[in-house]
Amino acid sequence: MIYLFRRSQISRINLTGKVVLVTGASTGIGRAISESLAANGARVLACARKASDVEVLSALPNTTGLRLDVTCRAEIRAVADSLADRGTRLLAIINNAGTAAGRQFLQRLQAHLDEYGYQIFSLDPLLPSLADDPQPVLLAVRAYLDGQESPDERLRRMAGERAATRAAIDARLSGRQRRRLQRLLAEAREAARLREEALLEMGLAWRPLRRQLLEIGRRMAAAGALAEVGDVFWLNDSELRTAAADLDAGRTLTPLEPAIRARRADWHRWQALQPPPVLPAGSGRRWWWKYVFPVPEVEEQSTDHGLAGLGVSPGRVTAVARVIETPQEMARLKQGEVLVAHTTTPAWTPLFAYAAALVTDLGGVLAHGSIVAREYGIPAVMGTGSATRQIQDGQVVTVDGTAGRVYWTGSEA
Repeated sequence: MIYLFRRSQISRINLTGKVVLVTGASTGIGRAISESLAANGARVLACARKASDVEVLSALPNTTGLRLDVTCRAEIRAVADSLADRGTRLLAIINNAGTAAGRQFLQRLQAHLDEYGYQIFSLDPLLPSLADDPQPVLLAVRAYLDGQESPDERLRRMAGERAATRAAIDARLSGRQRRRLQRLLAEAREAARLREEALLEMGLAWRPLRRQLLEIGRRMAAAGALAEVGDVFWLNDSELRTAAADLDAGRTLTPLEPAIRARRADWHRWQALQPPPVLPAGSGRRWWWKYVFPVPEVEEQSTDHGLAGLGVSPGRVTAVARVIETPQEMARLKQGEVLVAHTTTPAWTPLFAYAAALVTDLGGVLAHGSIVAREYGIPAVMGTGSATRQIQDGQVVTVDGTAGRVYWTGSEA
């Protein structure tokens, strides 16, 4: 897992127990970042080329010096892989700000995050925004460096395909029919833009909300009311307001760890539950549902031989399925695999550069994943209701975005 962020962002991230690899750690920004990470609870693996620098780095608190050629991606990857083999979760910060190209990349990345970093992975403020965790952006950059078709190239290719398809259709229509098609296409494009823009901007409040909550959490943790900063996300509105008032007044805060432990336990237990497609549970279907809820996710279906869903982006792909349920798992998606998720939000968009196809539990024709899958030109089946539970991680599946079906071994008719 590779993160890239400014030194000022480190204090906003809970790094207790995390192992962090920092390249270029002997001087400048790399040294400053190493010290900040260690001070924030991380175990730092600080890399340098010279043995003397490694010795100095090893003397820093919570820091182990490594002699490593920081310009060699293979050496860095070997260290990361060896840690993974031992079961150690690595948070790797690649510091390439010492070159003109590195500084330019960091500046452009930060400009992108400043403008679009409010995108969210979930409506739960417990999860970071894209600015807090830019991993999907960096994964997309890596995909393009590895030869994936660039957005500009894809746009030109798909524009050409669209023009050719439109010309073929127009040739079969009368003048009146062509004008009507033009109007309907314009309305569809505008509706899709508005739908995606609305979802994108839902996250505008989340970045300042998270920062305010984390600041309260830091103060509560310093006062002994919380065991760690991130516990603030388990508090309710009344508890937050009382704590803020007590902090402002200089009063002693009430410890809240027992309530937080109970809520965490409840949350983990609830993750194993499968909510009914409709309420009240067990309600019979109504004849008009197919017009109001035209999605397979509310249907009971057999999963022995595959899944039915909405075919929202055409095409057919057979590939390894990668079930991604949290942002922390996104780095597991490899080039050419099928992305299987409960649903997707705008913060997931960069992952589409890796995916060969998309399958989700929820969503319809105008869902975020549907729109982006069509933009990327990959097959997509949405609204299956149970893909993340029925498809095994690493299983080979066939996604038929035209028919709205997902098959696996022995299931294809």
